[in-house]
Amino acid sequence: MDIKTLFDEKKEQLYFIELNKDITLGGKVFKKGLDLPVDKDVLQNTVAKSDDFDFKKILRDMCLLIGLDATFVHRDVYIDIAKHLLKNPYEYCMHLGVVSSQKNRPVDALCFFKAGLAFNETAIDSYYNMGKVYYSLATQQEPVQGAMALSESAFKKAREIENKPEIDYYMAYVAYSGERYSEAFDYAKKALSANLPEEYSADLIEKMPLFEDKTKYQLGYQYVLDGRYQEALEALLTISVAHEDDWRVQFFIGLAFRGEQRYQDAIMRFKKARDLNMAEDRIYNELGITYMLMAEFNSAKEVFMEGLSLKPLNAEMLCNLAIVHLELDEKKLAKKFIEEAYKIAPDDQIINDTSAYIDKLMDESTDEDSKTNS
Repeated sequence: MDIKTLFDEKKEQLYFIELNKDITLGGKVFKKGLDLPVDKDVLQNTVAKSDDFDFKKILRDMCLLIGLDATFVHRDVYIDIAKHLLKNPYEYCMHLGVVSSQKNRPVDALCFFKAGLAFNETAIDSYYNMGKVYYSLATQQEPVQGAMALSESAFKKAREIENKPEIDYYMAYVAYSGERYSEAFDYAKKALSANLPEEYSADLIEKMPLFEDKTKYQLGYQYVLDGRYQEALEALLTISVAHEDDWRVQFFIGLAFRGEQRYQDAIMRFKKARDLNMAEDRIYNELGITYMLMAEFNSAKEVFMEGLSLKPLNAEMLCNLAIVHLELDEKKLAKKFIEEAYKIAPDDQIINDTSAYIDKLMDESTDEDSKTNS
C-alpha cells in the first residue's frame, strides 16, 4: 500500500449533491450547479428518514476535500465558502485534523492538516502534524510506502518556519530509519540541548547509546571504504563488544584488519560474522580472499565452495575460485569456473581479464606439451 492509493480510496468514498438553485452563505451567493460533498451515512439517513442535511458535516467534508485533492474543480469555491462561514478556518481544519488523529483516521487527519495550509501557508503546526501522521504510517506494522520520505519533507518544511525541538526529535528517528546514523545522532543532540518536553527527552536519552554506536559504525565502515583502516578500527573496536552479535560490525572490523595486513585477526572476525549470518555471501568471499592473501589456497577454495553452495550465481566468488585453481595448478577447473562467472557477468572487466589470462596459460601449456611430444 502506498500514499497515493490511500488518497485515491478516500476519493472513492465521497458522494456529492448538486445545488438546484443559488444559495447565500455568509452574505455570499453560491451558484446553482455547485457540487457539495456529502458523507455516505448522512446521505443514507436523509433519503431513508427524510432528515435535513447537516451543513456542518458538508462543511467538514469540504475542508477534507480541500486537503485531499489540490486539482479538484471546486476547491477554490470551497475555500471561499469556508472563509465566509468560519471565523478561523485554519483553526477549524487543525481541530478536525487532531480529532481524526486521535480516532486513528490518518488519511482524514492528513487531509485536514493539508487544508489548513490553504488558509495559512506558513503554519508550522500543519507541517509538523503532517510529519507525525506520515511517520506513524511509515512505522506501523504494515508500513505505507513513501510515508517516511513525506514525513521527512513535512518536518523539514516545519523546521524552516520554526526550529522546535520536537521536530529534531522526530528527525532523529527519520534519519535513523534511513541508516543515516551520524545525522540521527546530531538531531538527537540538538533536541536534547533544547527545551524538549520530558516524555520526548526521556525516550531520546534512552536511545542515545544506540545512536552513538550506530554513528561509530557508520563512520567506521566509511573509513574502510576510504582505505583508512587504522581509523576504522579505532571507531569499530569501541563498539565491537556491545555489538558482538551484529555481523556487519564484525565484517567491517575484518575488512579493516585485512587492510592493516593483520590476516589472522581478519579471519577471526570474518568467521564470527559468518556464524552470525551464514546466508551472507560477501562474508565467504572476503574470508576466501584473506586466505588467498596468505597463500592458503586450499582453505580459500573450501570457503568459496561453501559460499557458492549458498549463492551459486555469485560471479565474483566464481572468479576468485578460478584464480585459486590457477594457483593450485588446476587449469581445467580454473577454466570451468571462469566460464561460469562469465555467463553471469559477461561485462565484468576483472572476469574478462582473468579469462584471457587463463586462456593464455592454457595455450602456453598446450604448446609446451606439443614441444615435449615432438
